Amino acid sequence: DDILGRKPGQALWPERYDEAALATSRRSVGEYVWQALYQQNPLGAEGQKIKREWFKYYELRGNHYWLDGKPSFHESTCQRFIVADCAASSEDVEKERRGRPPSRSVLSVFDYYRPRNLLLWRHCEYGFWDFGQLLANARKVRDEFKPAWFGAEDEKTGRALLSMLGGRIKPLSHEGKDKLTRFAPALNELEQGRVFLPRNIGESPWRLDAENELTAWDGHKDTPFDFGDTLGYAAKH
Repeated sequence: DDILGRKPGQALWPERYDEAALATSRRSVGEYVWQALYQQNPLGAEGQKIKREWFKYYELRGNHYWLDGKPSFHESTCQRFIVADCAASSEDVEKERRGRPPSRSVLSVFDYYRPRNLLLWRHCEYGFWDFGQLLANARKVRDEFKPAWFGAEDEKTGRALLSMLGGRIKPLSHEGKDKLTRFAPALNELEQGRVFLPRNIGESPWRLDAENELTAWDGHKDTPFDFGDTLGYAAKH
């Protein structure tokens, strides 16, 4: 019971933020951020974080993206970038010391359509690669997709990769935040239906592995989340 007699859901400071404004904010930030920051009721650290029904899909016909069965925009109107999640980061090393399986390296290509704030996961390659294989695959993907920039975490393997690649690179930082906090912007984008994956599995077989990893993620630091790490950085950049 509220000592001031307020009803559940009633605005605390309606003169500044009435219930309509708060409802708009709730839709904008997503349920995870809303509960944690506005309700002081963070969702549990364990349990499924990403729902399969949040996934949206695009078709690529020629150079045009089709959404919801109709042509939407040309790929040239998007900003393209690549995000690499490199194995052997400090988090990966610590995880393996605890007896967890090794992480994969992941190279994800994204197209960002600014007019509608949409993130389209265009391509992905991944594997248990040594550094030479990682570098060769990074160069191959960059040459094929010609991104505006190539980003990787600015530590250990990621730093070495960026140094060897050169060109339009972007060092990325986890800012000292835990994985769940870092992924909160991507959670919001997924929940709001602004992240799209390729519909054609035959042309993009990686999609199933990415979806399975994302929907199995419980927020625990030892749970595999290599695809998710690239999406998390992409949603912030």
